[in-house]
Amino acid sequence: MDGSTVDIIRDLERRRLEALTTRDMPLARSPHADDYELISPGGGRLSKESYLGRIESGEFTYL
Repeated sequence: MDGSTVDIIRDLERRRLEALTTRDMPLARSPHADDYELISPGGGRLSKESYLGRIESGEFTYL
């Protein structure tokens, strides 16, 4: 990857994490594919909507 590609990926990840920490749900939904699944360390699975819904409700908190 060249430097500009790395910069684009870093910027996208920074914006994604900022959206999660501020609960900006329209922005948080955008980089997650419709079939996104979160796999927890214990092996539990959450769909995109379940994962983002828990962030929106405050059940999951990003610092």
